[in-house]
Amino acid sequence: MEHQLIQLTSSDATTRCVGFTPSSPSTPAEPWARLLPVGPYAAPSIKVDNGRLRAPLVRQVEMGQVMKLKLLSILVAILGWVPPTGADTLFQSIPDLTANPVVNAYCSPCYGRGGGPLFDTFILGSTSTVDSISFDIDGYYGFPNVDVGIWTVTGGGLPGSQLFSQTFAPAQFVSAVSTVFGTVVVTVDPTALVLSSGTYDISFFNRGGVQTLGVPGYSGGSGMLYDQGYSFISGQSAGFNLSGSATPAAVPLHPSIVSELIGLGLFGLLAWRRKPFV
Repeated sequence: MEHQLIQLTSSDATTRCVGFTPSSPSTPAEPWARLLPVGPYAAPSIKVDNGRLRAPLVRQVEMGQVMKLKLLSILVAILGWVPPTGADTLFQSIPDLTANPVVNAYCSPCYGRGGGPLFDTFILGSTSTVDSISFDIDGYYGFPNVDVGIWTVTGGGLPGSQLFSQTFAPAQFVSAVSTVFGTVVVTVDPTALVLSSGTYDISFFNRGGVQTLGVPGYSGGSGMLYDQGYSFISGQSAGFNLSGSATPAAVPLHPSIVSELIGLGLFGLLAWRRKPFV
């Protein structure tokens, strides 16, 4: 772009400055255009051609600084979109594991009557490492061994293939906190439990079978509590919590950010190839 040269001289003629304005009437004036001193403190490499100031280095330097700041702000915005990670609640079946259950215990197994595991459904939104599992048992039956399993879910909502199984003896409980309703919130730390995003079943069972494991039923939650060998228990859920860390999904760049980055790249290429007037 060409600019019309302007010269200003102070009243005592000791200081003289030049400035510039767009040469075309249709080009809007640039509010940041400045006066440049002429003489011993003159800005370097100002090209004057027939009364016009062309491509001053000062303008090139200012534009370069503006583009650098703009690029920095874009990078900061991109970094700000990265979701936070770390230990967190991955899933909780009911709001409060210390709440009053609807049914104090579904036996799993029922001593002398057999029976299988109790299942409930949970969903993970991303690949997750499960470091801790808390679940409710009924304190009336004491503290038996608890086998915790993770299963796929079939189209009919029934448990499919078993993906994980670990048996925890009472001595392996991280904690066992009794509630005023006769239930106990047990916390265990599973070994190497990593699950991708999807829908799963969790199961609770005393595999030894010589002591009853009681699993309370709560209203709400998934409403998909399933007693193997019997049926679904409509509208009820087991009380459990999965904690750990989730791997955040890739965050796509906003289209406007992509276009700005492309524009900055082209601007940098042109600036590199262009030689300043001297």
